[in-house]
Amino acid sequence: MDYVHIINYIFYFFCFPFFSLADLSANESTDRSIDLHEIKGCPANSNCGEESGKRYLLWKEQINKIRTNNTSSSSSSSSSSSSSSSSSSSASASKSYIKLEEFRKQHGIPIEFWIKGELAKELSSQVVTWDSPCSEHFKDRNDPNKKIQSAEAFIKNTINLNKNIILKPVLIEYADGLIETYYLSSSDNPQYLHKNDIVILKEIDGIYFNLHVSSNGNWEINSPYYKDAKIEKTEKIEDENIEVVCPDTLTNYFNKNINKNNFYRYYYCKKIKDLSSKQNYAKKDSKKNKKNKNKDKNKNNIEQIREFISLIPKACI
Repeated sequence: MDYVHIINYIFYFFCFPFFSLADLSANESTDRSIDLHEIKGCPANSNCGEESGKRYLLWKEQINKIRTNNTSSSSSSSSSSSSSSSSSSSASASKSYIKLEEFRKQHGIPIEFWIKGELAKELSSQVVTWDSPCSEHFKDRNDPNKKIQSAEAFIKNTINLNKNIILKPVLIEYADGLIETYYLSSSDNPQYLHKNDIVILKEIDGIYFNLHVSSNGNWEINSPYYKDAKIEKTEKIEDENIEVVCPDTLTNYFNKNINKNNFYRYYYCKKIKDLSSKQNYAKKDSKKNKKNKNKDKNKNNIEQIREFISLIPKACI
């Protein structure tokens, strides 16, 4: 009997903590940013101050309000016809991006980038940091002032942004040989061009919006709908951006003007479509159609979309 008691005791001693953790995790909130950080609102496992935590809470509150409004709109239109339901979803998306654009103007939106340790300390009240996943960034791990870290902050645009904040520079070579540089979040890639802006389709908790980025640093949040074009079509456009060999003009410009300190270890090039050119063709051809009444010719011209070459760098694989 003594052996039985000993075995039961050992079983209880080793297994009880696992049962306790399982019960605890079942009752925990799924919000990692609140439960897994000592400062409310801060992202999990980050170096984050109270001021940043408050910004994240404001951002989350705004997102939750938009989600609630969109859900209410969808529910109210569920009993209506498909056409009215479609217009209702488009209207909901319109309201979503307007609210997000208002938030961006006032507070900024969370954007990922890289930062050196010395500047991270200086901007600790505004910037949230993690260890970088890039092995190259750990060469100076013994010197915290030189170590490169992954970071995130609420940024309104890149005009007059601290030069030591390292964003992803994307180069576009236009038909006249002009090369423009656009600074994106380190996690973003260009999807298409619209009126000389790079457009990025972003999704946060089921809320879609387009972030327009100009070469002069201006940003604008816009609707993910263009002339009732669905989000799926926008994603398909990105898939059609074919990877190509980088032209010497782009690589030389990149190495000479952007990557002087060899921070970006890799780069690749892709074709990028200018969707605004399709609209321009459509306007011109509609006038031509009135004169010539040549529907077939008009249809072919509308499908013409200009393409340019973009160079996209990477800090690591």
